[in-house]
Amino acid sequence: MSQFQGQLGLFVILALALAVSNNRRRINPRTILVGLGLQVAFALLVLKWSVGRDVLDFFAGQVAALVGYTGEGSKFLFGRLLEGEGTVLAQVLPVIVFLGALIGLFYYLRVIQWFVEIVGGAISWVLKTSKIESVWSATSSSWGRPRRRCSSRPTSTGSRLLSCSRS
Repeated sequence: MSQFQGQLGLFVILALALAVSNNRRRINPRTILVGLGLQVAFALLVLKWSVGRDVLDFFAGQVAALVGYTGEGSKFLFGRLLEGEGTVLAQVLPVIVFLGALIGLFYYLRVIQWFVEIVGGAISWVLKTSKIESVWSATSSSWGRPRRRCSSRPTSTGSRLLSCSRS
């Protein structure tokens, strides 16, 4: 039974989304099925193929090294305050500030716009959604909620940003 726990959870989430939807006719089953298919393909690529796992491990190592730089900066900034209990704020806040500043720099250098155009364009072409909705869903899983708003500035319209903010 435990081998079907993931599928059961997925079915329950989809059933709940359908149950609370106020306009069921506008739900596009193609978008849902293609999105789920892409997730399964990515999972198989990473879990079953050693090259896919190695590429993911490489990127995870690069992100860990980047976050490690904030640890060194925190040691420089806070010094002895990091040695005791209750240092969560001194350890977490610099990571948030550093990544927010880095995303701001990427926005200034037009890397975010390039990301929106390429990645959002590819996902929107496959799923038949708008670019901003596609980028929003991609960044929410990788960047987290506070930083994903930074990715939406270049191409946002009021209604798109509102619909994404509520998701």
